[in-house]
Amino acid sequence: PTSEEKMNEVKLTGAFERGVEMSKIERSGKTLDLAMGSLSYNVKRSDREVTMWIDVECVGDKAQTLADVPQNISVTITGELRRAAWKDKITDEWKHRHFIYYRDHEMIDTYEGEQAPPVAAEDDIPF
Repeated sequence: PTSEEKMNEVKLTGAFERGVEMSKIERSGKTLDLAMGSLSYNVKRSDREVTMWIDVECVGDKAQTLADVPQNISVTITGELRRAAWKDKITDEWKHRHFIYYRDHEMIDTYEGEQAPPVAAEDDIPF
């Protein structure tokens, strides 16, 4: 990422409990892939832990990569924080939501409840 992109770089670790969904959208006369999912993550409060959710989206070439992230596996998502705004057609009020625009990810777990095995260094291989 460029230094400008790093100013808005977000890394958040959580899990896609409901998976990531793929769809198609039209932009500038082109049909593009759209991947959307809600990443759950835990926040510690003074006396308890609370589960929070944030949407993660990607349009274009990396959409399938995001959609391939397994459900219920810990993953660190890297991207940028964005804000979408629109005018509600019924109330005529402006609405908005924040989301992470996906850039990359790193798997934390290989399967539920267990850490990913360490990667052997080249000098650790016995042959």
